[in-house]
Amino acid sequence: MWKQLSAAKIVFLVLLPCIAYCAEALAPIPPLPHIVSPYIKQTIKFFGRCRSSSFPNRLETIQAGEEVHLLKRQAQPMAIALHKLTLRSVPEKLVPGIEFSSLLIKAATRSTYRPFRPAVMDKILRAFGTICANRLELWNIDTNGSIRGVNIIQTLTQVLSPRLEPELTRTKCVLSIRSFRIFGNDLPVIRWFQNQVDMSSCQINLMIRGPFSLDNRVSSGLTLRLL
Repeated sequence: MWKQLSAAKIVFLVLLPCIAYCAEALAPIPPLPHIVSPYIKQTIKFFGRCRSSSFPNRLETIQAGEEVHLLKRQAQPMAIALHKLTLRSVPEKLVPGIEFSSLLIKAATRSTYRPFRPAVMDKILRAFGTICANRLELWNIDTNGSIRGVNIIQTLTQVLSPRLEPELTRTKCVLSIRSFRIFGNDLPVIRWFQNQVDMSSCQINLMIRGPFSLDNRVSSGLTLRLL
């Protein structure tokens, strides 16, 4: 009898790892962190408008029954192509809480250049409310020589005019980012963007590349790496 019990214990100990492995394999896999929002369709459509061969802009989703939810953490780099957007094509709201690995906001290439339209960029920032990203980049948003016969300072002033919305009541787009890269943008655009966002809650690694010098209005409180 004792020998039979001992043999049974040995068999049990031998099979125990297999039993544990099978139990783990059969256990339900917890869903990845995801976002439930009424703005998912319009967010997917928004990024779809900006897709290119370099940036397919496929937001990662999961299926829950008949509903589609966005993964909270988006591993693929995403791009917002300003030249492909108009005020009408930018929704009032985008899904909040998306954590981008990399989010690029860019203008057209030189061959298909279009003027910087502050109202479009402003609406995008408002639609996000908060931008969460490991890295945020601004590329080639330029004004010098691209707007013939138009005073860029006047254009930016109209967007920020107190007659349209008092500065005291204006809600800025909050940036929750680790790295901020600015490539090929001229100084009026950088200053305008700085006035549109709130970076007080994050410490960032800032990289700027461009043929200009910076003053305290742009560089105050930021750690710069100039190339």
